Amino acid sequence: MKATLLFILIILIYSCASTNNETITSIIQLQNDNLPSTNADAHFDKDVEFFRNEADNSDHMAYTCTIYIMNNEKLAGYSSHIVVLNTYDKAAYKWINDSTITFKMYNKYHNSKNYTMMGYGEGRTTSLSVDD
Repeated sequence: MKATLLFILIILIYSCASTNNETITSIIQLQNDNLPSTNADAHFDKDVEFFRNEADNSDHMAYTCTIYIMNNEKLAGYSSHIVVLNTYDKAAYKWINDSTITFKMYNKYHNSKNYTMMGYGEGRTTSLSVDD
């Protein structure tokens, strides 16, 4: 009986311990209103970068998320932009499929909303949505 209860307890603990496969990265601070460039030659498939810059004439921060994915056997960078009030220094992201990530940005006081970003097409088209 004790062995059966122990076995059930181990299974419950194991099933509750989930790994969400999120990757945590630092957000790169850009200087002098520079915009980030997408240089696919310096990256690999499934690389992700986050950049931060002060928004023009505002107290808001502008963020850029760039994902690098294979498109027709060529690596391409896809970027989306977000302007928010808070200053974030880290981002957590997770690949959903070959062209889509979910991510959120955070600092020690605030978490951003959850976003879903998709890159597609040879024109480097992106789709960005807020997940509430």
